[in-house]
Amino acid sequence: MTAALAPDATPADAPVEARVAATSRPGRTSGRLYGVVAPLALVTVLLGVWEIASRNGWIDADTLSAPTLIWDELVELYRSGSLVDDGFATVKAMVYALAIGVPAGVAIGLALAALPRLNAAVGPLLVPLNSVPRIALAPLCIIWFGITTSSKVAVAVSLVVFITLFSARAGVKSVDPDMLTVSHLMGVPKHRAFLRVVLPASVPSIFAGIRLALTYSLLGVVATEMVAARDGLGVSIVRFGGVFNTSGVFAILLVLALMSSLLSVGLDLLERWLLRWQ
Repeated sequence: MTAALAPDATPADAPVEARVAATSRPGRTSGRLYGVVAPLALVTVLLGVWEIASRNGWIDADTLSAPTLIWDELVELYRSGSLVDDGFATVKAMVYALAIGVPAGVAIGLALAALPRLNAAVGPLLVPLNSVPRIALAPLCIIWFGITTSSKVAVAVSLVVFITLFSARAGVKSVDPDMLTVSHLMGVPKHRAFLRVVLPASVPSIFAGIRLALTYSLLGVVATEMVAARDGLGVSIVRFGGVFNTSGVFAILLVLALMSSLLSVGLDLLERWLLRWQ
């Protein structure tokens, strides 16, 4: 008599890959679920403690606010329309900065990595240029471009270009030399090897730079708005801070955090699609 296999069992003579996949699926699922549930549970606990401390007078609600007060402020901002208008102004400047800075930074980084002489001439200048505090450029950009979206975009672009430049150049330099040697022995031209070997291998490093550029482009736009602007979430932060409205400041900070998280998730999905060949 032979024992019947369980419905979800994997035969002993099945390929190794099938058995590994069958045994690893539950672990992956539980790991992903934990990665979602655990942060949500932690945030819920922290918000609950914060609310309890505020209601019982353990902390000063006028100084540290409370989750319910922040929510009320968000609702009021949304109803008045200022949250949507200011949020759109900030996102628009951020998108413009990424659309200009990312292609420019990646192109310059790839060019420096592909042309050693150009890198030797320009490379030493990149570090001192990148060390200039961008917030110090905001008054200059406002003088040059006026109190417009262009000044916000200019400051953010100065951040995005350097971040993507360094990541693209590092990605090319990290390519396995053996891959280039094999392509050379097979008679692959240098320009084709760059497109078929070097560039695909550099994509993870480039996307790591773009992910960092997302955050810093938002920081550059908001910082410029806080210096001088007609609209934007940075203007709202200054306005609420000027009247000591802590709940309003926290509300805008929450919106900025959610905005950055959504953009990061979208970038992760795009990266997975581009790297589906791996």
